[in-house]
Amino acid sequence: MPEVHISSPDHNIERDLRNFKRRVDKAGLPATVRKNMAHTKPTKERKRKAAAAVKRWEKKLSKEKESMTRMLRSRLYKKLKKTSELGQKLREQNAMGEINGSVESTKDTAS
Repeated sequence: MPEVHISSPDHNIERDLRNFKRRVDKAGLPATVRKNMAHTKPTKERKRKAAAAVKRWEKKLSKEKESMTRMLRSRLYKKLKKTSELGQKLREQNAMGEINGSVESTKDTAS
């Protein structure tokens, strides 16, 4: 059983009460008391535990799905960024080629 000794000279009861409540919660006494308040049939207990297990499993799956979605979005963003950079380089090269090509074509026609 959790216990708190009141030995402070200022007798700060509120602080000691908070410490006691915290220690009681850490020890798990409220959950134990709630559990023992009424008898539950073994079949009901099994059903409750199975439902909790399903809920935990679904939560795990949704977290994994969310992380996969986030990862795939990140990869897609990187690919799009890379392709846009490549596209920009190609456009620059084409623009340079058109300028060089037009200069060469004017030389050909002039001679």
